[in-house]
Amino acid sequence: MKRRILLHSLLAIPLVACVSPQLIAQDVLRIAGVESSADSAAGALVLEEAYRRIGISIEIEWLAPAEALEAANSGRLDADLQRIDGINQTFTNLVQVQIPVNFLEAAAFSKDHRFTASGWASLEGYSVGYVRGIVFAEQRAQGLDATPASDYESLWNLLEAGDIDVALMPRISGRTMARERSSDIIDMDGVLEILLSLSLRSRKQRLPGSPSGD
Repeated sequence: MKRRILLHSLLAIPLVACVSPQLIAQDVLRIAGVESSADSAAGALVLEEAYRRIGISIEIEWLAPAEALEAANSGRLDADLQRIDGINQTFTNLVQVQIPVNFLEAAAFSKDHRFTASGWASLEGYSVGYVRGIVFAEQRAQGLDATPASDYESLWNLLEAGDIDVALMPRISGRTMARERSSDIIDMDGVLEILLSLSLRSRKQRLPGSPSGD
């Protein structure tokens, strides 16, 4: 884990050259993060170090995934912690910094099925669960027998109850939950890897003394 965070920290150092003057003028950068996500927690450590180097403090508000996106896109918060490339095509108030601060390995987890998830096509014929607002999972679940959950805890509960066959999650988050809950749910090998980047508000970025909303 320490080696992973060090690698991400080195990747994120160029972030300091991509920060707008408006953000530098702020006392605190308020960022939306995905709650109960070990992957997001790792990304938060990277951003804290990157912005510390240019004298900006960050405060992370941990929210359900869909709520986090909406908070950043609407301007209630200044930024979203980490999202897949291209998210700004749907959430048009967000501008991505094209320096990755984290990466995730999208993985499949199951309780009752033991097969190698060797690509998205290998999940056809199985009921799949995903978390609303986790965009890579929403996109890949299209066309599958898919059930949405509000957060990772709810998704894991669906899997443990046998309501779905497979849960789509970042590998680090799924393995952390399996360890913490002493679960017999297993990681079914990798599906794909996606680079994530910090998504920043493009308009009405909050300046010191200004309202936090639009």
